[in-house]
Parts: sequence; C-alpha cells; structure tokens
Amino acid sequence: MYKVYGLGFKATLMVPVAQTAVAGAQYSIGDAETWRKVCENLAAIVAELDRTFVPALEAAAGPSPEWYDPNR
Repeated sequence: MYKVYGLGFKATLMVPVAQTAVAGAQYSIGDAETWRKVCENLAAIVAELDRTFVPALEAAAGPSPEWYDPNR
C-alpha cells in the first residue's frame, strides 16, 4: 500500500506488484529474478506517485505545517 498522511487527511492506494497482479492480492514471487522485477516495479510506481499524486493531494488539501509529524 502507498499511504500519504497530512494534517486532516489520509490517502491510501493499493499498489499492484506487476501488470498481471491484482492490487491488494497475494502474488507468487517464485524466484530471485521475479523478486527483483517486483522491487523494480514498486520503485517505479512509488517514484511516479511521489512525483504526481502527492503534489496533487497537497494542491487539493494544502500542505501540512512543518511541525506536523504523522508518526507521533
């Protein structure tokens, strides 16, 4: 899952690990090569969400103040 927490909002997306995978469902990894591909897929998806989804959320909800820490 890809989660974004801001002051007053939370967004969660189910991220598929492969083109044929169902987001949120189990996916048979099988071997080290498949695991490498899954990791590369997830890295590419997260990079794109960081680039597009987070700024869109902040544009809609406004940025959280500097003091806000969702881990506290």
